[in-house]
Amino acid sequence: MGKTPHELMREQMDELMGKARDVPLEEREKALPSFSDPSIDRFHLCGCSPYELLKGTKFETMPQLQRDGFLKERSEALRVQWEALPQEEKDKYGYERELMLLLELLVDEQDRRIAKAKERYERENALVPPIPAETQAEIDRLRGEVKELQAQSEALGEQGEVDESMTAFRKAEALQLQLQEIERKAQPLAGKKQFVDE
Repeated sequence: MGKTPHELMREQMDELMGKARDVPLEEREKALPSFSDPSIDRFHLCGCSPYELLKGTKFETMPQLQRDGFLKERSEALRVQWEALPQEEKDKYGYERELMLLLELLVDEQDRRIAKAKERYERENALVPPIPAETQAEIDRLRGEVKELQAQSEALGEQGEVDESMTAFRKAEALQLQLQEIERKAQPLAGKKQFVDE
């Protein structure tokens, strides 16, 4: 059976304002739970909660993340108390080591997903036909002309012949646009596929 609207609203309010939202301010510090309370997000205490960072993203369904971790309380006052503890005391809890291990698992999972997407991309784009020889010759010729005109424009500019330099520069720009258009048409559509991690 599902939760009642009242229970759902209570959960949202707890998430937004904390479970101690109805406790007067002067009593809130006394009402803080302990570091080992199971309702506390222990990774938030350490300063980096994957549950907080990944909430509302497609990555919140990663198998390494427990569903109830997204519902845990993240108290700034408790985190300040945690940061004030000496390192030896923090080490006794083991939360920082646990966080490091979880982050390593998450990074490994993302690396695996990236490698899989890259492999799929390379496999799909491996069959790209080569550019025809006459088109490649035209591309090479235009590249040479563009470089020559750019060098000529620079030399004329250094000699103080601004008008001639600008004319050569404009010719180089026009050839560059022509070159880009030829290169665009020479690229087969299959070579332009891209994959995004799912």
